[in-house]
Amino acid sequence: MNHAADETRHHDRGAVLPLVLLFVLVLGLVLAGLARYTTTNLRYSAVVQDRSAAAAAAEAGVRYAIQRVDANAVTTCNSGPVAIVPTHDVALAPVLAEADAIEIDCSRLDTGGTTLSAWAAVVTGEGVSGTDFEVEDRGHHAATGRIFLPSLRQIDFRINSDDVEFAGNLFYDGSADGCATIERYDKSSATWDDDIVLTNSGQFVCWPQAWDDVVDPPPIDPRVSDPALPTPSPSGTDFQFWGSTTPCRVFEPGRYTSLDLALGGYNYFRSGVYVFDGASIDTGPTSGTVVLGGYPRDERFQNRLITGTPCAPAQALDGNQTVPADHGVTWYFRGGSEFWIRQSATVELLPMLHDDGVRQHAVSIQVVDDVAGGTIDVDPSGPRNSALIQGQIWSPDGRVDLRTLDGDGEGQVTSGVVAAQLLADSTSVHGTVLDGAGSLGPDRTIADHELLLSATATVDGVTVEARAVVEHRPAATAGNRVAVRSIRIID
Repeated sequence: MNHAADETRHHDRGAVLPLVLLFVLVLGLVLAGLARYTTTNLRYSAVVQDRSAAAAAAEAGVRYAIQRVDANAVTTCNSGPVAIVPTHDVALAPVLAEADAIEIDCSRLDTGGTTLSAWAAVVTGEGVSGTDFEVEDRGHHAATGRIFLPSLRQIDFRINSDDVEFAGNLFYDGSADGCATIERYDKSSATWDDDIVLTNSGQFVCWPQAWDDVVDPPPIDPRVSDPALPTPSPSGTDFQFWGSTTPCRVFEPGRYTSLDLALGGYNYFRSGVYVFDGASIDTGPTSGTVVLGGYPRDERFQNRLITGTPCAPAQALDGNQTVPADHGVTWYFRGGSEFWIRQSATVELLPMLHDDGVRQHAVSIQVVDDVAGGTIDVDPSGPRNSALIQGQIWSPDGRVDLRTLDGDGEGQVTSGVVAAQLLADSTSVHGTVLDGAGSLGPDRTIADHELLLSATATVDGVTVEARAVVEHRPAATAGNRVAVRSIRIID
């Protein structure tokens, strides 16, 4: 009998059980971890799904509100937020029906005037170190239109006089600080309550929007990129019209890489498109240079600053052209072109109208690239510089300095400014720097109201808000018009 083998088998008996138990334990831990991971993923997926469903319902709610506005069921929203009761009919609005709860409101953004796009200035702050918007006030009336600023803090917005008036809302992007309380302007122990006067029921409005969600760029005339655009003589042509002893230098539309104004004399830019490619326009050190541009197309844009000049015959001939849409001028700046107004110069530009299918933009100066420059500057050493720029100035990456301009009683820039940095003066004589009427669309009847539509949808406890800004011209019959400016999802 083999006792040794029997002894070995006796000692091995039961050894498998602990191994099995250990395997089961390890397997259980792995499976438990996988279960927790799967559960977490399922919960996360459910949250993501709920958020996506809430976002879709909120956007659908905003679009439903736009339809209600378009159908004239919602009009001016004058008295604060107006609730819009959404339909939960699965057939009519299946996405809306997925929400557990949805609230849709409409409120008025403009200040109640008849002009919708009354932006006097949209300041972008793009690439600016220092102050974005500075007002050197003397006439106590800085703007008659609305202002949009990237910030409303002292380092970005400076008021250098007391009782500066803004006849409209001051909008600012408060997204960086959650629309926190405005940092008071500290000047001689005064506060902004003393230095800034908001008239016509204006108010500070925290509006978390990027500047390019606030204002649409004007369309660029296709001739700007046309290689066949003519290249006229940079010195223009001097004409001495009958009955005048003073010549007028006339410039033709086209592409310029340099420009020679008649310094101290009269200059007229015939109606049309001008592309200045690395060509600065400088009224020079000689006092009294006059620069006029464009024939007025309609009564909104007429000569107001200076009339009866030796260039009047050239302008009258300009009005006989066969393409009325080409009345007025637009100067396109590229390659770092600049515009300098110096030494008692007089400038008046009547704008060309550019239609983007929604509105007509009246544009006098538009920067079309991001090359350093694009500056519109007034030499502070040149007193009594007079300028009336009746079309929009579009320079979202450049500086616009108007601090030493005189204008007329209706403003210096009557269709608004979009600039990275804006330095303004309410003028030493006439009172208004920026007349915002029609800054985004010179067709001032294109829409009567600007509405903010907000839809908040909740799905399984997850809430998402969507906002839309629309332009609305209500009408009792045909002609109702709604233009959607922007739609944003706010998590």
